[in-house]
Amino acid sequence: MQVGLEIAPRWLRQANSLDIDSSDLQRHHILLGYECVVKDSNVPRVVIYTKDYCPFCSHAKTLLRSKNVDFEEIDVTHDGRLQEEVQRLSGRRSVPQIFINGKSVGGFDDLRRLDASGELDQLLGRHT
Repeated sequence: MQVGLEIAPRWLRQANSLDIDSSDLQRHHILLGYECVVKDSNVPRVVIYTKDYCPFCSHAKTLLRSKNVDFEEIDVTHDGRLQEEVQRLSGRRSVPQIFINGKSVGGFDDLRRLDASGELDQLLGRHT
């Protein structure tokens, strides 16, 4: 099954004003404030923003993998612009920052709490 993304035209104009080419546009759609519609709503879109030296990032990825969750990792270690955008979107300077279907769920501690309470499975569309 193919999953498609739709991006509103005004966001394309924003991307052009930020000097982003179209290949970067899909990868950074959440980071740049683009709201994408996943056509297959059964597949959760999980994006995690990390730094390569961050132990909490590693813990978050391990937790997601233990639950068999596919995710996109965006390493912001050496990209100041990406770091600023993550802060703007999440309101936090720390990493990891995790988004599920475009919604910020916080960092590793937040993810762990969501998992312990069963809310993570709900956000992922799983019924236990």
